[in-house]
Amino acid sequence: MNAPHKRRVSTGSALVAAVLVIGVAGIVYSRVEQGSDAAPAARATLAGDAAPALNGTPDPKAAALIPAGFTFVTPGTLTVATHPAQLPLADYGADNKQIVGVEPDIARLIADGLGLKLVLVPVAWPDWPLGLQSGKYDAVISNITVTEARKQKFDFSSYRYDLLGIYTRTDGPIQKITTPADVAGLKVVVGASTNQDQILRAWDQQNIAAGLKPVEYQYFDDAVVGRLAVITGRADVSFEPNATGAYSARDGKVRRVGLFPGGWPDAAAISVTTRKGSGLAEPITQALNTQIASGTYAQALKRWNVSEEAVAQSQTNPPGLPNLYASGRQPDDALGPVATTVEKGGHGTETLLDRHAPGKRVGVHLPVAEHVVGRSDARGITAGPHAGIAFNRDVHQPGMDAVAQHAQGGTGRRSRP
Repeated sequence: MNAPHKRRVSTGSALVAAVLVIGVAGIVYSRVEQGSDAAPAARATLAGDAAPALNGTPDPKAAALIPAGFTFVTPGTLTVATHPAQLPLADYGADNKQIVGVEPDIARLIADGLGLKLVLVPVAWPDWPLGLQSGKYDAVISNITVTEARKQKFDFSSYRYDLLGIYTRTDGPIQKITTPADVAGLKVVVGASTNQDQILRAWDQQNIAAGLKPVEYQYFDDAVVGRLAVITGRADVSFEPNATGAYSARDGKVRRVGLFPGGWPDAAAISVTTRKGSGLAEPITQALNTQIASGTYAQALKRWNVSEEAVAQSQTNPPGLPNLYASGRQPDDALGPVATTVEKGGHGTETLLDRHAPGKRVGVHLPVAEHVVGRSDARGITAGPHAGIAFNRDVHQPGMDAVAQHAQGGTGRRSRP
């Protein structure tokens, strides 16, 4: 519970909460077992990028829970940050102005429940932690997973289960992936420094120790290009948030062959994020539960094809994921996402810097035009959080130190969701 409220929790409420917490893992794993090799329903109603806004159910009780001393960015308005990058989560609509997706829909339902207007603020993924802490926005709704590290500085209100899907081309030979051994030797498209990237590396280490073939990691700046690699057979599978995979699978070109909890082997929750101790988490949790009860919440998830990620009840500060990093270290901005520091170099390349050892160069990342593919070798990254990225041999001369070739230029930042 949040410090400003100082409310006592009854024994009965505590027991109910305990049952709900214990049930999270069971529900997720039940869904995994029942749907690991089943493609999302093709006939699901999809909103598209011109979806009309949903109207949430007003909740006077939720509004009354807002602390009297809480100061909104704009009085009478809930200012919510989100990262418009990919549907069904969030992206720009046909007018290139309005942000649409399941995240904006959830934000709308919450604002309506609290009796507030809604303002959506587009932000780059690495910027949300500092922006939230500095008071630029009241909350963040951007597919954020609850972790124990993040809970040190933020409060959370859960609204979706964090599920990860493995997708392959529809006419491909792979039928099912249910264990770490099933990915051995595969070419896997995965987002760098994401939860699924860390999970895949844990599986890979386990497989290599067992004498199995290593995974070939494929990283892309553009999700569309990564999906094309799977469809054309240049990659075997993609390992991604199930929400984006399920939405993309609506065209029938890919199908799901694996489903895992986002914190494998632990269950995880996607949650609305607010400043620690601000007192806003409890009213948001209450507003979400009202939308769940009224059915507006189910409508929002259904029209973006993510109904299987629905929660039965929102929780304030549910159990968070432990540290997924093999090194035992969280990212430098451990309470938010990983934002890789880079140095611009020749051929459009960017030199990755080890953020745990300032100034130490650990490799070169190639843009979409020259996609990153393969395992670490003499010309690849062998240290730091991005170990495993290899270099395009058409750009980097064999036998030469890629870092030495591309260590000049200014500095920049590349976001990693």
